[in-house]
Amino acid sequence: MNNILRAICIPGLLLLGLSVSAQQKSTAFYKHEISVGVGDMMFETAIWHNQVHREYGPLGSEVDIFENTGYSYTPHLFVEYYYRVAEWLNIGFDYDFQYTSWTEEHYNAAGLKTGSSPEKFYNLCLMPSVRFNYLNKKHFNLYSTISVGLDVNGGTKADCFGKKTIAGVAADLRLIGFKFGSGHCWGFVDLGLLAALENQNTIFLMGSELCRVGFSYKFNKIK
Repeated sequence: MNNILRAICIPGLLLLGLSVSAQQKSTAFYKHEISVGVGDMMFETAIWHNQVHREYGPLGSEVDIFENTGYSYTPHLFVEYYYRVAEWLNIGFDYDFQYTSWTEEHYNAAGLKTGSSPEKFYNLCLMPSVRFNYLNKKHFNLYSTISVGLDVNGGTKADCFGKKTIAGVAADLRLIGFKFGSGHCWGFVDLGLLAALENQNTIFLMGSELCRVGFSYKFNKIK
């Protein structure tokens, strides 16, 4: 846990220093910002995909074969809200949701199908966020974001303790973000990663959402 905290705090301090030093006199800005968007699923598709598992008896003979097929994924869907504290700083919340489903088919040692069941899991991340603004131009913003909070992982599968819903730590680091637009309406692209885990042996997400795209609406203009 100490290593995780250091991995979050050290980049945060560096980003804070860069944000303050990079500020120039900017144009008018807006106090409030709401964003919606989608993120990639490269981590999920690389880990959870069609595959065959085999279970063996005490003498080494196969007693059960199950095959996971028909995987379906949502992209990461997220909603953000930010409040502008200063020209270089926003604070807010990030809500991120991801869902995966598949079919588990069972076969006996003779290769005969004995049954199937629909399976699924989801991750819901609720994270307070801090955004460091580097450039605030009329049609272009440059920034980085750090978010740390709660991940709720649930679904049809139970862990070794029989629990189907588990809470863990979620952390999202947007190394760099680009926002383009004018007035109230802006589009953006963020590059970074999302991680969520219960402990070092139970990892829900690691390196998810390398790229996010979305739309922002800003309001309550301040000169």
